[in-house]
Amino acid sequence: MKNNKVLLSRLSYLSAFSMFALVVGCGGDGGSSGSDQPNPNPNPNPNPGVSNSTTHVATLAELQNMECRAGSNVILDADITISGTWQPLCGASGFKGTFDGAGKTISFQQATVENVLLADGTFAVGLFGLVEGTIKNLTVAGDFTHQAANGHNTFMGAIAGASEGTIKDSKSTAHLTLNQTFTQLAFLGGIVGSLEDGTLEHVAATGNLKLDHSAFSGGYAGGIVGGLYDNATLDGCYNVGTVENNTNSPVIQGKVTLRGTGGIAGRLAGLVTLKNCYTKSGDVVGATDGDYTATIVGQVKGTTGANISNTVALSNSISGATLGTPIATSFGEMGSISMSNNYYESNYTSSGALRFTVGKPVDLTDTEDQRWWEATSNLNFDFTQVWKWDAQALRPVFIWE
Repeated sequence: MKNNKVLLSRLSYLSAFSMFALVVGCGGDGGSSGSDQPNPNPNPNPNPGVSNSTTHVATLAELQNMECRAGSNVILDADITISGTWQPLCGASGFKGTFDGAGKTISFQQATVENVLLADGTFAVGLFGLVEGTIKNLTVAGDFTHQAANGHNTFMGAIAGASEGTIKDSKSTAHLTLNQTFTQLAFLGGIVGSLEDGTLEHVAATGNLKLDHSAFSGGYAGGIVGGLYDNATLDGCYNVGTVENNTNSPVIQGKVTLRGTGGIAGRLAGLVTLKNCYTKSGDVVGATDGDYTATIVGQVKGTTGANISNTVALSNSISGATLGTPIATSFGEMGSISMSNNYYESNYTSSGALRFTVGKPVDLTDTEDQRWWEATSNLNFDFTQVWKWDAQALRPVFIWE
């Protein structure tokens, strides 16, 4: 009804204007050209599914009511704190625009984050449920938990539960806990739970992650992302938090096929690219009765075309797993994965049975010098436009931090 009133008002305005123009044209100088007439479609955005708005957000209420459509531009003007119960931004439809955190922080204070049911039948949990646009220059802090519901797989991350878009130049310092007591899969990541065909670029996580999963199916936990799928790209990242996966589902035919715990990613499957990433300090703790656990990628599902390169595994230890390795473990054929220029700390420890070793050993003291990271014979990290050296932590951080 409101739209009908607006339409009638616009039609009345145009009719009155036309009568005025006719009188002027008949009375004197021959009238005016068509270029002076009002726009017959005064709506600058005729496509209701696309926005061209720019919104500045400075309060929690403004954040919850921001524009989510494609073409929208949202700029965060102030730090915002979230407490109590949180419903992921933009609901099941997802965020399709550009969200610029502008260096600000959104903090969760002992919050409980609800889920949204996506069109593909999965639950998504995070600041955003689903990202199909771009998130940049944002930090998420604090801590939050989620009790997974029955009936669907659950994806949970600090910034987004699931992403098919781009998340870049962003960081999570948040501590996340996902409790799953049903028979579906659970995916927990420091930045995003699941990345499918999307991009993570220059992202970091420093908080601790804990996945408690007592059901039959299993779960995946990764310091940056729970699962990487299809044509996903992860280029430039680090995690210095602990990743703990307490998945205690039964062992199937002597081996577990639905678990993965990694310092960077819990699982990788598809034509995925993962490069220029490292872990340091945080332990990677897999399930006690069997798991695919590694410092970089917990479980790699063999597929031709995937690539893991230019990574460094400096975590203190890998523990609680029957299959522990410095870089990655495989469910399927590892030979079909391209792996190059990957390093692991020479004195790392693993309490599980080491299935195989990939990568090159490096002394921790060597990695505490910027020159090792930027040497062309090693990683060739760019310390002019991407990275800078943290002299206190003795490791690279991003130049935007």
